[in-house]
Amino acid sequence: MVDVDLPRADLDADIRSHPDFARYRHEIWDLMRSEIARARAPVAPTFWSDPTPPRERPQTASSN
Repeated sequence: MVDVDLPRADLDADIRSHPDFARYRHEIWDLMRSEIARARAPVAPTFWSDPTPPRERPQTASSN
């Protein structure tokens, strides 16, 4: 969790232009970087190529 202490937004001002906003944004993205990389990593293949669980696959002559 990141505590963010930004000034109350003025209706005429864009909070994204505040220097502290940029600092917090950078800090938060740095903290999330490993989570994002892990989520984008390829999933390890299963030991069978058919994603259907074995008990739900139709029986064939070669699988008896």
